[in-house]
Amino acid sequence: MRRNVLSVVACIALIVQCLTGAGPASAAGRSASTSINPPSCAKKSWLFKAGQDHPFRIWYPDKNSDVAHLATYLRQQMDETIWHKETSLMETQPVANTQDICLVADVGDGQSTGNTLWDLPGCGQKKATILVLNTLDDQTARDVLAHEFMHALQFSLDVGCSDTWWWRESTAQWAEDFVYPGDNREQGFAHHYLSDMTSPINDECDCSKNREYGSYVFPFFIARSYGSDLIRQIWHKAQSESVLDAINDVVPGGLVKQWPRFALDAWNAGPVDYFDQWDGLEDGVSKEFGDPERLNKGDDLPLASGELPHMSAQYFSFKVAPGVRTVALQIGSPYYQLGSSPDKHATVQAIVGLGDGTSEEVKNWSGTAAQNYCLSLPNQDVKTLTIIYANSNESDDFSNTAPSYLVATNIGCAKWHGTVSGEGDFTNGNKVTTTATVTFKRQPSTPADPVFYVPVSGSTTWQGKTKTPDGCTGSGNGSWDVTTDAGYLSMDWNLHNVPGFIPTRGYGGDLGGPLFYTWTYKCPHDPGEHPVAQSFAAMNTGPTSQTVSSDGLTMKESYSDTTSDGTVTWHWTLHSAG
Repeated sequence: MRRNVLSVVACIALIVQCLTGAGPASAAGRSASTSINPPSCAKKSWLFKAGQDHPFRIWYPDKNSDVAHLATYLRQQMDETIWHKETSLMETQPVANTQDICLVADVGDGQSTGNTLWDLPGCGQKKATILVLNTLDDQTARDVLAHEFMHALQFSLDVGCSDTWWWRESTAQWAEDFVYPGDNREQGFAHHYLSDMTSPINDECDCSKNREYGSYVFPFFIARSYGSDLIRQIWHKAQSESVLDAINDVVPGGLVKQWPRFALDAWNAGPVDYFDQWDGLEDGVSKEFGDPERLNKGDDLPLASGELPHMSAQYFSFKVAPGVRTVALQIGSPYYQLGSSPDKHATVQAIVGLGDGTSEEVKNWSGTAAQNYCLSLPNQDVKTLTIIYANSNESDDFSNTAPSYLVATNIGCAKWHGTVSGEGDFTNGNKVTTTATVTFKRQPSTPADPVFYVPVSGSTTWQGKTKTPDGCTGSGNGSWDVTTDAGYLSMDWNLHNVPGFIPTRGYGGDLGGPLFYTWTYKCPHDPGEHPVAQSFAAMNTGPTSQTVSSDGLTMKESYSDTTSDGTVTWHWTLHSAG
């Protein structure tokens, strides 16, 4: 009986020692296993450092002074920083009454620096054991422990396994930034995700690429934009719904608002370098993309953005080459759908570099049909162009849709100036000639507007004659000033070239004056004067699209049309300064 009482007293004393941190790990030559069974990750001879302020034990080999130092350091970090910051954030505690942490030579796969094991199959609320590689330096070890302890807290919540692994790893990796924002170990994994954003963020892990670790930039974006508390709210909501539904419910405006913004910020350069501003993160899609592609005159490039998986983004970046005068993006569905509203999950954004390239503007082109830049116009001198497509749908992929096209030409685009003339030989005996000097200018001048030109200045002279078979004759002449409603010039440099249908170098238009040219004529046997009213346009390019010269600066052509009323012919020579 006395032996039983002493054993009980000894056990109580030993437990008190462990809780105060003065347990067997502090006693030279004694093993913790003599009184407390170690976890499966530790050998019976191992010692442990017990938390002084929180219920955890850090196990390590008893004859390794370097690892003993690491255990002491990590106990301090758990007591002073990791435990408090993470449990306060997540508003939960590990399932285990005492959280075991083992400093081991191999965490399970020969490559990783940490691992978290749980006691039963499946997910949900599980008792977890943490492994940390015992050869790590102090700073790396504390970062790894912050990561793995977040896993232990995740397993304290009743969240299933399905479609959660990416979120488990991304938020655990983000926890390193949350606990130790200056260490930046987590940044080394960012490229594994940022280099492959065309795959859904919730794709199952290809662990050789550590993509799930790299996707920490998404919770990082959420936390830095709206506060770290949103990470906790998402985790707690995920106990009753899917992770993506939880994120959609918690982030302001839902994924339909925040996913495009994240896709834009992930470029992490120019006016959207928030990742760098927040944490000194230099990596971004811009870095992974490398040098922009060269956009040359004559390029008509399909942007394969029509087929885009859910929760993904696709990037295209260009540097405009010398000699390019127009740049146009023709936007396909589902980002733009003629006659119906575009898919709300389909967004297209752009970063446009103007002038010397130092001025960059962010544009939202979602729902627009096209963007048409004339580099000769103010505020349209585009030098660099980055286009970002995103699909914020939680499950549906975009497929079997129309691609967008990026078209660059050397065609003059601001204004066209020159002369036009026409001759009409009508069966009623009338002949009309016109000669005009005219300037067409693009109106209005915003990139979202169609490529449409109106005559802004000019003057026209005309001559009319009548000569009938029975000897009636007469003539008249006059002039009129060109006004903006006197005609138009429509150009197709903004459209993808469809052979036989839409030439990218085409144009068409007309120039008309008064409804009728009027004069009088007389007949031999009739002393009175008779009025003439003959309609005739100063220019008509005809129904077929004409072609700009190879240097893009000249429109020169003739067009004739013969009907029962007679034959009419027009000539024009128009030039552009660029």
